[in-house]
Amino acid sequence: MRFRGGHGRGHWRTAFPTAACLAALCLALTAQSPPPAEAPIEAEIVFPSAEALHAFIDAESGDGVVVTSVRGAEARVFLSPAAYARLSAAGHALDVVTKSARKHFDEGYHTYASMTADLEAYALAFPEICRLYSLGTSVQGREIWAMQITDSPDTEEDEPEFKYLATIHGNENLGTEMCMYFIGLLLNGYGTAPHITDLVDETDIWMVPLINPDGLELFQRQNAMFQDLNRNFPVFPNDFTGTFFDGEALGAGGREAETSSIMDWSAANSFVLAANFHSGALVINYPYDNAPGTSSGDDAPSPDDLLFEELSLRYAEQNPPMFASSFFPNGITNGSDWFSIKGGMQDWNYRFLGCLEVTIELFGPPFLPPSGEIPQFWEENRESMLAYLEGVHLGVRGVVTDRHSGTPI
Repeated sequence: MRFRGGHGRGHWRTAFPTAACLAALCLALTAQSPPPAEAPIEAEIVFPSAEALHAFIDAESGDGVVVTSVRGAEARVFLSPAAYARLSAAGHALDVVTKSARKHFDEGYHTYASMTADLEAYALAFPEICRLYSLGTSVQGREIWAMQITDSPDTEEDEPEFKYLATIHGNENLGTEMCMYFIGLLLNGYGTAPHITDLVDETDIWMVPLINPDGLELFQRQNAMFQDLNRNFPVFPNDFTGTFFDGEALGAGGREAETSSIMDWSAANSFVLAANFHSGALVINYPYDNAPGTSSGDDAPSPDDLLFEELSLRYAEQNPPMFASSFFPNGITNGSDWFSIKGGMQDWNYRFLGCLEVTIELFGPPFLPPSGEIPQFWEENRESMLAYLEGVHLGVRGVVTDRHSGTPI
């Protein structure tokens, strides 16, 4: 069951169903889900040069072709059956990644059910400083959970709003583990660790450990409809030219269920800074991922390019393996300079809602380390996650009020 939140933000406040009820609900809703699109074909392509690879991205991306990672002149892609046939006929050598060659789910990672149970336990154990909400449901009916952590969760305060999100791709779930560790750090450290207490007292912190629960359970990149959620957000200028604050429509209708839930929630809040966790590389990727007139492989700076670099370095500098990257200087890169994508979450969040968001690639290639290495990744990312969160307090902030009444405008 879900109940409307009481503090006017339009979130859904959750009750706490048992694990058995959740499982039954998910199975029932799975049976009612519409049929998915055809399963895409995963392949690797080696090009004669990096320039040829980026020309391919500019020409083919979006036409049944999703490029998921690039290193030098090599790319990993997902292709619709029609795109696979077209590219094969055009002479591209496509090295298909067979199902048996893919890394299977590691039981040392959270499942949807175990993550849900842990989040519910946290919400019950720390009611003074956290709330657990559902942002909506996935295609197969699983809740997309968000945990709010702040000193007065039911009161709208003059505090900057921040969000960490993870696992928009179901097979890149190391980010879920980092988010769960971070939630534990904040909740258990409140009242005992002065620095963490200050952050929770002065910040409205939101954690979404699992955007794509169906993808996690199916252990595939896409959602249950075989749609890549990080190519499913509105694209500038095709889908919008202004901002939410100009009165432009949100445009969530007709998108995947998970995408729409994230869009609705993001627009209902006033997030200042965000990061979403992926894997497949070790780097911080900042906007723009795509800009009109800029080719893949070329830098596409935003108006806040220097600030994005500073924020990205705040994270990378605290992560020694990332900062020492031999492929990405200081462990950071402009998104388009690495490779261009359309429909990504970070560009939409920045362009449309004015929220500074970066993509944090935690590991790779490949996409997932053995679960026994999770504690080491937490050691490498703990201080980085704190340092990046602290960045929400950079600059000047305040409340604009009416000079006569003193009420906020």
